[in-house]
Amino acid sequence: MQVTQLGRFLKRYKDFQNNWMRPRNEKTKTAKSSRTKVAILDTGINKDLFSGSGHRVVGRSFAYRGTGSDQRECPWWLATDSHGSAVANIISHLDPCCDLYIAQVSEDKQSISREAVCRVSSNRHLEIMTVQS
Repeated sequence: MQVTQLGRFLKRYKDFQNNWMRPRNEKTKTAKSSRTKVAILDTGINKDLFSGSGHRVVGRSFAYRGTGSDQRECPWWLATDSHGSAVANIISHLDPCCDLYIAQVSEDKQSISREAVCRVSSNRHLEIMTVQS
């Protein structure tokens, strides 16, 4: 039994986004994008589990390894935990035309950086944020 017609809606939505919402002038890209901007604040993503094909994917890491002079930023695209990739896959299936902003706010599920969440949430261009807990 099919409760919704989500597949039919998504097909028409994707067609609308791809054919009607493109910038009028591809060289200057002056038209405003109608893509939904979604931030995923999590442990990052693993490119083997989420390819991001068909989406604009940008990322940044706010998680660090080491201490003192040995401290270095964790790569947001090489997450050791699969949770962020799973969330990205779910969102990309629900909105096949959204822009994704991946913010790695921790290396594991136990230690979310409050500072990182505040820094990402101050971005006024984001429309939806999902934060792992």
